Amino acid sequence: MQNKINPTKSMTYGFMQQSRKVLIKLVEVSLLAVGITACGGGNDAPIDPIEPNPTKPSPLKLELLTGASTVNLEQCEEPMNGPVETARFNRLMRATVYQDAIYLAETGEGCENTVYNQLWVRPGEIGASRILQLSNGTVETTLELGGAVTTMGRPTAVRFPSGFARSAGSPTGVVLSYSAANSDKDFTADMDWMQRYSEWNNQGWKMFPPGLFNFRGDLPGSHDLVAGRTGELPALIDGSGLEAGFVAPHDLEVDVQGLFYLIDDGRIRTIDNDYNVKTLDSVALGITAKIKALDADHQGRIHALTKQAQGQYTWHRLADGSSVNFTVPSPVEGDTLTAETFTIIDDAILISVRESTPYSSSRIFHVSAKGEVTAMTGTQTASTEQDFLDNSAQYLLPAIQHIEYGVDGHLYLVLPQGVLIDRDYSVMSK
Repeated sequence: MQNKINPTKSMTYGFMQQSRKVLIKLVEVSLLAVGITACGGGNDAPIDPIEPNPTKPSPLKLELLTGASTVNLEQCEEPMNGPVETARFNRLMRATVYQDAIYLAETGEGCENTVYNQLWVRPGEIGASRILQLSNGTVETTLELGGAVTTMGRPTAVRFPSGFARSAGSPTGVVLSYSAANSDKDFTADMDWMQRYSEWNNQGWKMFPPGLFNFRGDLPGSHDLVAGRTGELPALIDGSGLEAGFVAPHDLEVDVQGLFYLIDDGRIRTIDNDYNVKTLDSVALGITAKIKALDADHQGRIHALTKQAQGQYTWHRLADGSSVNFTVPSPVEGDTLTAETFTIIDDAILISVRESTPYSSSRIFHVSAKGEVTAMTGTQTASTEQDFLDNSAQYLLPAIQHIEYGVDGHLYLVLPQGVLIDRDYSVMSK
């Protein structure tokens, strides 16, 4: 395919020629559980206000970075590492971008041909969950998830990873996990999915509690559940470490002081360096609508996206309490928008939305600091992959799971089984 990347230069990170971004005080969004220096609210540091300068977006210039743009969960492929051109994935959820590498959370959720061994998926099999590293044109497994350790006397493991953050100077770190919820249904607790919370084999029960796991390496026994309850039904409970309860945490972000932010059961929650879990007061944050997504900008400030009504959203800046209201049209007239994800780019955001049908097509919109909305993609259905790669302004895109503007200056669109990239996305003054 003519727009596929050159593997020798495709994964070169930390482009210093991004002189426009030299003003950004980069705080690697990886000041994680091991070595976090802050606790409490995390927003006590002086904040440089985001100036509402009028901007216009540059057109998208997309390439297929790795995997496939199509979706086939009826026959998920066996996980395949190696060069980005040939790597294959089960079901991707989210990307975490650093200057030297990208990390992908692969859940395997929804794979209908999942291989079970003694009732649970073994690492390395179809449907298994992993944390993957993309660097220097190669995909490698950083963490094989699903292997059990003993927590409070019970075998405990990650079921579905919904976020990853790296320890400074190390490929290991923390993984946020959910189990008894469907990500395509806003991570709402689902009794039909409760069998994914725990499983029985001839050795006893194995638990998959929602919560935060600390990984010290990719060896048996090298990870621990550090926030969350095992052996209890999912519940929203504040507290310290294993006393805290989660429902289906997702959208893991880290602020400038190293405080974790996440969404759980429709609320914003934080986890500090001592693994104290706190549910924030939405009203105090100026939030009165459904919380859909979180993002941290390159200065370590947390932003939230809420949905007021069909197509009506609010972008909240938690650092200063300001907000921007805007409206986007549905990809299909009369359909319901769902699976919203957004990312901060300077003083604007990009939001991806798609209709309610699972793995349906997505549209991307640029929203300025004044709430001005510009459609970045079209409404026509592409006949081939090359159609939307060559002319995204005309066509719908595949189902976007996560959109992320990386600290390396690239825009990443995570698909169920692949990743698209725009290597030089920017906004320009009018």
